Amino acid sequence: RRSVHEAALDLAEAVLDRELRPGPDGARALLDRVLATPADLGVHTVRLHPADLAEVRALLGAGRHTLPAGVTLVGDSTVRPGGAVSEHPTGFLDAQVDTALDRARRALLEDEA
Repeated sequence: RRSVHEAALDLAEAVLDRELRPGPDGARALLDRVLATPADLGVHTVRLHPADLAEVRALLGAGRHTLPAGVTLVGDSTVRPGGAVSEHPTGFLDAQVDTALDRARRALLEDEA
């Protein structure tokens, strides 16, 4: 029997999959999320899915967004569409939706046990 938590997480995942569709709006939201990391990280690399990287570069090229100094974007096919992984000198930040949902799922299901 499925719990309310499992059903809620499945619904959240379905909504996020729909909202994280490719295109300029998705790329803008992705870039905003990635750049919301603390400014004191300094120089770092942000890995994006190659399709997302193309959309983000189009936004940057059109002057609709800017990157802070020291931030490098790279394509990585292991990153899921709509997600990003930011690597910096002291560690990394996995900003992929799947990773966040997995953490939430584990936390909620541990509380039920």
